[in-house]
Amino acid sequence: MRKKKFVFGMGSGCYGTASLALLLNSQPMCLEDAIGQYYDDYYKKARSYELLYPDNVKIFDTSELNIENGVRSILEFVGVENPNIVVGIKKNVTAEIEGV
Repeated sequence: MRKKKFVFGMGSGCYGTASLALLLNSQPMCLEDAIGQYYDDYYKKARSYELLYPDNVKIFDTSELNIENGVRSILEFVGVENPNIVVGIKKNVTAEIEGV
């Protein structure tokens, strides 16, 4: 049986709302401080998993998704062989400009 691998993305938008709600309900602090505390706790825990299970858990910065070597590293970590890597994909704004 193949072991599962977990990839944590470092960057904005990476928190779970259920855990964030728990944090907000349990400690009196402003929203900005609560989110900052949650972020710190989340990545501290993620790093501990990365150290405990280096073959199964790895943290990548979300900027790695925009460069070929970064995408290759992520895909190699999760076991994708001979990946077809495409980076630099951008939203087509021509249709919006032309009103289509």
